Amino acid sequence: MAYSPRSQSLIQVVNPMPKKKKKKPQVSAKLQQAQKFNDYKKRLLLIAQACGAEQEFKLLPKREIEFMFFARFKPFGLIAAEGQELSSSNYKIIKQIITYFLKQETITFIDGGAEVNLYDYFYVGNSLSTYINELADEKFKGVDQIIQAFKPLSEKQFALDGPHKGLFEISKLIAGLLSRFNKGYWLFHYHMRNKLESFPEVRSCFKVEYVAPKILHLTEHGNKRPVYRVGWPTVGQKVKWAQLIPQQLNIESRFTELKIDIYIQSHALHRIQERLDTIPEDIHHYLLYQNVANWDALTNSRGQSLIAYTTGETKIGYLVYEYIEGIVLIKTFLLLTNNDTPEGEKLNKLLGLEKTDKQYLDLDKLSHFVKSDIPKNQKLYNQFKDAGCAGLFEVSEELMIQNTHENIHAALIDDYINSAANNTSPTE
Repeated sequence: MAYSPRSQSLIQVVNPMPKKKKKKPQVSAKLQQAQKFNDYKKRLLLIAQACGAEQEFKLLPKREIEFMFFARFKPFGLIAAEGQELSSSNYKIIKQIITYFLKQETITFIDGGAEVNLYDYFYVGNSLSTYINELADEKFKGVDQIIQAFKPLSEKQFALDGPHKGLFEISKLIAGLLSRFNKGYWLFHYHMRNKLESFPEVRSCFKVEYVAPKILHLTEHGNKRPVYRVGWPTVGQKVKWAQLIPQQLNIESRFTELKIDIYIQSHALHRIQERLDTIPEDIHHYLLYQNVANWDALTNSRGQSLIAYTTGETKIGYLVYEYIEGIVLIKTFLLLTNNDTPEGEKLNKLLGLEKTDKQYLDLDKLSHFVKSDIPKNQKLYNQFKDAGCAGLFEVSEELMIQNTHENIHAALIDDYINSAANNTSPTE
């Protein structure tokens, strides 16, 4: 589960459709404990079945299961990194997100065996695995059979394709969901917590580290404005800052390996969100980091410096940048169809359009190309294709905030272009 485009937005994960809560009858503490024990036992049985060890599980004396329940690992938790604090609101939101993805990610213990989600593994499976590893000194009936039957569980604990691999992928995914150039970065480090003073209090958890955004203040026309350094959470759970060397900017320098930092201004972030309006904000930041890391630059007809902005192999726009005060500053974002891009200028010539025409026809936002009917109009589609704008129709639906309805406006564009050519008003 590497950090990648996905169809479900962060809002849907954190705030699913509200359900009407049923009023639960009050129960005694003793009954609550009994219910928790029965639930725990059911989860143990599911893991036993996933290991093909259901019959051997039945050999466990009740006292042993009760001991496991008493000394069980707690559900997956969160703690703040040293010297930091987690507000109650941040704790609640992050815990919801982690629980959601732990329940989505699964592992198997034997070929063809049932899947177990990571939430159950770190809550119940960890306890069971630890218990089985200590069973060699026990002397009750069937102990050797139990140890042998649960060998797949013990072997999976530290296997390359084991639970910690899934946990590592989840940590990267959640770091990407929450991190922003202008708001800061969240890092998640796996940690085993054992509070002996309140035994039993053993749990797997993420140690949550917050890294503040790096901000510079540039002066333009007498006014100071903040700009934000571009970075991203990476392998090893550190922020990797995007950097260039002079050669990539066509700058002659004796210091060929000099590192030049990359920053972005708020206007550029606003334009990205406005023009790539079907893509979630976290994906904007992720794609931008990937594109500046790949650094495919060119110069437009006005002499502006552009970086190609792609999703995988599909180009959908450009970042406009300049080298100023020793840094690279990303100033704005242009969709492929916008003026000042090579594709946009070619489209102007093919369709006879100006900037205001594109705004009227909604050709300056990605949402109007998603599920568009333009590809059904062969002549019109070929003009977009010849201009180099076909990629706008090919953006993966996995990137979208939500499924969109078909955009029916090929006829409107045709009518507008023909009426302009004939110097008449388009049909209402």
